[in-house]
Amino acid sequence: MLASCSNSGTSTTDIIYIQNVTSSESYSNNTTEKDDVPIVDLISEDPAEWLRKFLIYSRSKNALFCIPCRMFGGSTKLATEGLMDWKNVIKIVKQHEVSKEHTNCQIVFLRRSNNIGRIDSDLCIQINNEIDYWKNLLKRVIAVIKKLGSRGLPFRELISEFDPFLSNHIVQHGNPGSGHTSYLSSTTCDEIITLMTTQVTNVIIKVIKSAKYFSIVIDSTPDISHIDQLAYVIRYVRDDGFPVERFMCFLPNTGHKSETLETAVLSFLTKHDIDINNCRGQSYDNAANMSGIYSGLQARIVKKNPYAYYVPCAAHSLNLVGTCVAECVKEGLSFFNTIQHLYSFFSASTRRWDILKSSLTLGKKVVKRADGTRWSARHEACDSLYQNYDGVIRSLSLLEEDDFEKATTRCKTVGLRHQLDRFETVFMTVFWNAILERFNSTKYEFDKVRTKKRKLQADETRENEVNMTRSDKLRIETYFTILDRVKSELEKRCAAYINTFDKYDFLTNLILLSPEEITHKANKLQEFYNDDLEKSFACECVHFRAYLQSINKNIDGVIELSIHLRGNNLDTVFPNVDIALRMLLCMAITSCSAERSFSTLKRVKNYLRASMEGNKLNSLSLLAIEIELVNKMDFDAIIDDFATRKSRRKAMSTRH
Repeated sequence: MLASCSNSGTSTTDIIYIQNVTSSESYSNNTTEKDDVPIVDLISEDPAEWLRKFLIYSRSKNALFCIPCRMFGGSTKLATEGLMDWKNVIKIVKQHEVSKEHTNCQIVFLRRSNNIGRIDSDLCIQINNEIDYWKNLLKRVIAVIKKLGSRGLPFRELISEFDPFLSNHIVQHGNPGSGHTSYLSSTTCDEIITLMTTQVTNVIIKVIKSAKYFSIVIDSTPDISHIDQLAYVIRYVRDDGFPVERFMCFLPNTGHKSETLETAVLSFLTKHDIDINNCRGQSYDNAANMSGIYSGLQARIVKKNPYAYYVPCAAHSLNLVGTCVAECVKEGLSFFNTIQHLYSFFSASTRRWDILKSSLTLGKKVVKRADGTRWSARHEACDSLYQNYDGVIRSLSLLEEDDFEKATTRCKTVGLRHQLDRFETVFMTVFWNAILERFNSTKYEFDKVRTKKRKLQADETRENEVNMTRSDKLRIETYFTILDRVKSELEKRCAAYINTFDKYDFLTNLILLSPEEITHKANKLQEFYNDDLEKSFACECVHFRAYLQSINKNIDGVIELSIHLRGNNLDTVFPNVDIALRMLLCMAITSCSAERSFSTLKRVKNYLRASMEGNKLNSLSLLAIEIELVNKMDFDAIIDDFATRKSRRKAMSTRH
């Protein structure tokens, strides 16, 4: 359109739109030598006043022009010589834009701007057809990427068999050679994947900043190529009051030292301009490098932000209690090793498995593996052995007496049967199933062995020596030790949750508590979070309690309370209550979201794609995990972004 001004003697390369001049760097050359004042400031201090699309500026003439008036015969200075009176520019422009001559020229300009009235209308139609064609193609490419990427599936072009448009495109542009565009190459596919991932990430980051408070969830696992991948998840509260956890990325090779983990966590937040001071919680597993109270990752984060409370993963607690208990005594380790050896022995041969199944009573469970990461796997293994003890021994006896079995198999059978004949194995089986009535009915293996006397020191006698029976030894060194460890481990983990959530417990019992109790507990919370909660917090809580009583509606749970507050726009009436609820809800109490991302990692980076790493791995993982956000993406926005970044010159086709 600016090309039409060539008859004015003003080069189009010297013309700029006033509305495009937005910074001092952009218009530093557009100042008068006398006053050295930017043109934008001369026109108006209000940007809405100087966004006049009809104005252009010529650097060569250092003057303002009105495009419509200059093109269609205007007689003012803005149309002929150009306006250079910068001191009176505001007054002159305002008078000009309300003049009849300018209005008529504007109408002609707009009429000529329509495609129907333009001499290049056929060319415009062809350009629009080309744009629509490539947009339709990119929409299909993006749809395929979104569908396959969200499921972690390999990318193929089989959709062309069911889409006539894409099938015709592949025929015409499928393999034309270099210098031609088809948008079906792997490079284009990777570029679109990156754009989609960027859009999803930007949406998540924007909502996190809007929510303000958040917590982080970190966990790691090795992938198929033995690269340690650190899953990064952020939990926050949405605008509707509902807490969500979003997968951000996998950070490769961060190491297992707390220093390197701290660097990785903080670098990600800094990269996306997320303030660590707004972090209100951390949730990791119970590994020492993560949960250590002195130099672990959680302790290092707390030094940066004392409000970032560490909450041990609640989903791991009982599992870890069982693991600690099983490993606290020798008999516990020996017992579960025996169960795992039983499973491995029978499952390694179909014939042995059939013999085991035939020896079991109808409806009984076969032996289970005991080396699963979850404690439930060990419980099932113990329970199956408890139900099938006689059948397992019977199966081992048959294999031991079978002359057709290999010598190594028969030798393993003898060893396993000997383990099952021990009372300690029987006791541990019953103990883990909470049935102890067989405790006094079986003779201890220790009683079969000669008791070894401890060698006395020079100043010792045997008068004060305590001699325990074998039953006392098992009871004291195994049974009581296990019970003590169960108690101590449960108390330790329970204390971590109590210390964190005791501050907020009154929010879940507002109706049941008295105004005095609410005021006391609310003041304690406000004193602790004095930068987030105002002193009127206690008064708000009392008023909020009265509101809940007045609506006569049963609102059960903190999440429902937050949703009700936001859903009824009450966050403006009780802003501090809303802040307290968001801080509580943004705390992550499990690292399950990080662990669930490992399943996606295994699907995306399988043995066929073991060399995949870096941005592409993160992009495909994000598309597969955050499918909810991917489905809400705007195709047109992605296409426009792709066109802006990867604009290509393409000869106009003669296709009709």
